[in-house]
Amino acid sequence: MRWRYIAGYSSSIHTLAEEAIRLGRDDLRMVVVLANSEPLLPHQREMIGRAFHCQVRETYGMAENVASATECEAGGLHQWPEVGVTEVVDGHCPVPPGTTGDFVCTGLLNPGMPLIRYRVGDCGRVPPEDTACSCGRTLPLMTSIDGRIDDILWSRDGRRVYRLEPVLYGVPLHEAQIVQEHVDRVRVRVVPAMGFAPESERIVADRIRERMGDVGIVFEHVRQIPRTKAGKFRLVQCELPAAQREALLSLRQAS
Repeated sequence: MRWRYIAGYSSSIHTLAEEAIRLGRDDLRMVVVLANSEPLLPHQREMIGRAFHCQVRETYGMAENVASATECEAGGLHQWPEVGVTEVVDGHCPVPPGTTGDFVCTGLLNPGMPLIRYRVGDCGRVPPEDTACSCGRTLPLMTSIDGRIDDILWSRDGRRVYRLEPVLYGVPLHEAQIVQEHVDRVRVRVVPAMGFAPESERIVADRIRERMGDVGIVFEHVRQIPRTKAGKFRLVQCELPAAQREALLSLRQAS
């Protein structure tokens, strides 16, 4: 029996790809690899594609089955309208196309237990309705999945800081995790790769401060980033108490 594809968590497939390359396994050729449930980072995409000699596609979905999207060969993340309707909101108000907000979804597949305007806990962006993909498909697009709402960091002036993965681009790392322990302090856990140096830490710290302002940054070198109980890898983790987050949001709304 020959395996044709792999589907799983981005971080788990990336670890498998690293091991395949280390062992020199050149015979693990797939038709496609489908990454789901976690952000797919550029270095993960590159290594997975190199290990399995195929294209790597990002997918989006959840157990509640109220929204779904799949990346096409042109890089567009196409929604599946038959699964559900996705709205992007800030609080209870729709946000303009291209603006990050919370996903509120209405499922269309489960008449026995319908979920209507259900907050899935993810945030992201969608483009204008008339945005066309070069693949030729007319399915609606998602611009990006920016992560879990609980994975958003906060600046001291109340701004919500999304999309932290670019601070790691080009830095020699196997894994990393950005944890906000206090409104003025961020811990960066890193599993260094060959070539990681003090200059690498400075680059990451500068990029974080560009997004969050003047915060203290502590680097912690570890052998592996801990996973959740479900086995998922969380790139960003906010440990601020809920009351403090609400206070920061109120501060922002009042300004």
